[in-house]
Amino acid sequence: MWKRGIYIYFFFMVAVELPAQRPHTGVWLGFQQHIKLSSKWEWHNDEGYRTQDHSLQAQQFFYRTGIRYRLDQHLQAASGMALFFHRVSLSPSSKEFGFEKRIWQELEDKIFIGNAFQWTHRMRLEERFFSTVDKLPADVAFRLRYRTALLWPWGLRWEIQVIDEWMLQNKRGRPMMFDQNRLSGSLGYRFSSTSQLLVGYIGIRRPASIQHIASIVFQKNFSFIQ
Repeated sequence: MWKRGIYIYFFFMVAVELPAQRPHTGVWLGFQQHIKLSSKWEWHNDEGYRTQDHSLQAQQFFYRTGIRYRLDQHLQAASGMALFFHRVSLSPSSKEFGFEKRIWQELEDKIFIGNAFQWTHRMRLEERFFSTVDKLPADVAFRLRYRTALLWPWGLRWEIQVIDEWMLQNKRGRPMMFDQNRLSGSLGYRFSSTSQLLVGYIGIRRPASIQHIASIVFQKNFSFIQ
């Protein structure tokens, strides 16, 4: 019985079709704001612009927002929505973008290792609603994401992050199956207690492709409490 399960798993790994073409490389630019509303509540905002290969041409851009609640020092829950716009074709002449709306929920646990390392585990569920585009009808998908990350502060201003994230997705009547794996590493520089720049690399493995991403993210924290 277990052998049959392994065969089915590997069949889905190699046979599932991609919903859209993707470039082999790209640059992901991001701006994140964490707004502390109280000792327990936080408003999270995340904007991103993702390019096609190493050009300035947009492959995708998005806005994600949500409210986060800290249950204790280690555990926090969050929920929100996001708007995504995906380029339908890799052709430079194509101007069509598909629209996707997401609703998401997540639970994150932080483990502090000594005085330096921070190990986090995050489980996120996404409900994805795709608009109609050329040759593809409107669709709905459910995606489960598990992310584990190790953060190592290096001195007063630097930090190193290593992240591994697995995603499973249910779409078009199929069972939940492998969607992608993202393995990334980044170096962060803290300008102040409220602002930070992260520069890194993301390797994305999908059932039929591998993508190499250069990532640049600026983070800014705000607070309405003293």
